[in-house]
Amino acid sequence: MAKQLPRAALPVNRKAPARQALDERRITALAVAALGICSAVALGQAATAQAETSGATSGEAAQPNKPSGEAAQPNKPKRSASARAAASPTRASSGPQSAVQRTPAPAKVSTALATASPVTAPSGWRGTNDSGDSPAATPLPWTALAAARRELGGASRAAAPVSRSQPAEPIEPVAVSTPTAAASAPGAPASWRPGSVLRVFVGNGTADNPNAGILLGNGHSYETYGGACTSGACDGGNGGLIGNGGDGFAGGNGGAAGWFGSGGNGGAATTTGGTGGRGGSGGLFVGDGGQGGSGGTGGGTGGDGGTASVLSFFGTGGLGGVGGVGVDGSPAGKSGFNGTPAGPNGPSLARPARIALDLFLNGGALLGLQSGYVAMFARDGELVHSTTAGYADIATQTPMRFDTQFRIASMTKPITAVAAMILVEEGRLGLDDPVSRYIPAAANLRVATSQTALPDGTIPSGPLDNPLTVRDLLKFASGIGGNAATSDLDRIWAANNLYAGSGSLETRVDRILTAPLYEQPGDVWRYGWSADVLARVVEVAAGETFGDFVTGRIINPLGMTSTEFLTAESPRDRLATMYTQNSAGRLVAVERPSGDSLGWTPGGSGLVSTAGDYLRFALMLWNDGTYQDTQILKPETVALMTQPAVQSGVLVDEGIEGLGWGLGMAVVVDGDATATFDRTGDYWWSGFYGTTFFVSPTTGLVGVVLSQNQPGPYSPTPYVVYIAQALAFFGL
Repeated sequence: MAKQLPRAALPVNRKAPARQALDERRITALAVAALGICSAVALGQAATAQAETSGATSGEAAQPNKPSGEAAQPNKPKRSASARAAASPTRASSGPQSAVQRTPAPAKVSTALATASPVTAPSGWRGTNDSGDSPAATPLPWTALAAARRELGGASRAAAPVSRSQPAEPIEPVAVSTPTAAASAPGAPASWRPGSVLRVFVGNGTADNPNAGILLGNGHSYETYGGACTSGACDGGNGGLIGNGGDGFAGGNGGAAGWFGSGGNGGAATTTGGTGGRGGSGGLFVGDGGQGGSGGTGGGTGGDGGTASVLSFFGTGGLGGVGGVGVDGSPAGKSGFNGTPAGPNGPSLARPARIALDLFLNGGALLGLQSGYVAMFARDGELVHSTTAGYADIATQTPMRFDTQFRIASMTKPITAVAAMILVEEGRLGLDDPVSRYIPAAANLRVATSQTALPDGTIPSGPLDNPLTVRDLLKFASGIGGNAATSDLDRIWAANNLYAGSGSLETRVDRILTAPLYEQPGDVWRYGWSADVLARVVEVAAGETFGDFVTGRIINPLGMTSTEFLTAESPRDRLATMYTQNSAGRLVAVERPSGDSLGWTPGGSGLVSTAGDYLRFALMLWNDGTYQDTQILKPETVALMTQPAVQSGVLVDEGIEGLGWGLGMAVVVDGDATATFDRTGDYWWSGFYGTTFFVSPTTGLVGVVLSQNQPGPYSPTPYVVYIAQALAFFGL
């Protein structure tokens, strides 16, 4: 029997077989093409390296009178980042702006410099928080197809080294991808003079049209060269293929350089608590990243430094801006992340894998498999690759960006589990406490002895052998059902649908606990509403609403500033539109996603987040409970959560083998048996709308891949997010 890739709680796919086969052929073709690119680039690099080695050998042999002792000398030490900066090219010149001097960045207390890698993503975005989400730049000039489709994403790498071998040192926050070092053609520039086509290709940016000409020119800097900044914060213009990015103003991001040139500096925040602008990335081939802007007074976060040239080591990343000073006793803001690129010996993904990832995800968006994707991967604590592809909203042509929010659905569950374990560590909750201690309705639970109803419509049931415990909820071995509708018992649970109707978390949980359990607690893993009941337990034990507890104890300490429970009043300007497929297989917008939980805070769904935010959470787990200088859980607690408490039976209905369950997430018990590309000991979970995260302790790889598609009768299985994970593993 062919293995299937996991689809967490996805409905049965009823698409016509011919259409399903077509989708699978398209995805397979994409995967084969991506892997082919990996192989071709790898072979090319190997051939180049061999040629260089051969040339070096022959050169040494031709040197006269070379002392034999020199051959035994060790290689020269690699240059430091400061040495590389001193030796890096000066800013490319194409007009008066080339005289602008880079302002030295303030000193930044950090355990390590952040790393950087290529990024391609749509232009014109500026970061407004410290979540690690980054400004995006325009597509590489050679990506004609993507440009024709209005800038379909690209790739990036930025980083914050984390050392698990030195737990006493603070962990640098992850620096999510920075702008690409490539400029694109401006749209119809307002500054064109009649008959002056030359401006499209050559010329510095202006206040009216901040981007430089396509081929040659520096991006505009508002503060230095004037011009009205009417939006409150203005980004510096992008440079041409040869040219520097302009400096941002009032918290705006620095512009990206082209192929040769340095990124612009981010603007200092001018609002209370505002985030400094991010430095622009250096040229694709040669150039320094721009300096991040300083945070605003009142604890604003400093902007991230821009990455250096991403296809070579000719350049150094910009320093992160300093955090703003606190006021009225509030702490100072966090400094931005340095943009120094990873050296040859630093953590990374192989370039063939990065290229394949970008092309694969962009291909999936171009083919309409889903509207778009955002993916981020860290290795050994350093963000080694990030990429965007496609659209957050097709109708308005809004591209996917690194600050795009996604409904993460069941990826809320691991966060709920962490919330419960915080209370366990504090002694306010016990793993073996009966749930009835916190939810009185649980004292009346019974277990079904048959899933078939009696003539009077009731389900035969009996008493519990043992009380339902907090540990059972975390193990998903509670006997609690969900929204299935096959047997009579299923229909009773579906009639009490937790996500239907109105009411608080308390009201909804009390309602579902009137139905008989499917099994005796502790016996069988079952995907249902266990996490939602656990959220109510957390509320009672903590003495505050579940949403407030999660926000105060997990989201805020980790700097997940774009993560929240969705409400009717929540801003939607950065929220990706939900899509599904119609009978023709085309994407159509969903007006009201099925899992929206407006006005209450479930534990099994409900959060919206960004890839950068969730990567912070995942890195906290990877690093044994600590992220930056903030400890969320103790190492022994994370170890308990990520070892298999349930050895088998997880997702068996989906044809999945080799999976167990810890306390709140899936754990791989047999990497050779799973359908995905996991290693034994990896842990992960996915969301209903095509989102997934994973942590691989043995390889140090951590990833988040997000899309936004509501499964329907004509929707394909979301293979793409899992193949993206496989391509990342290929790059190790």
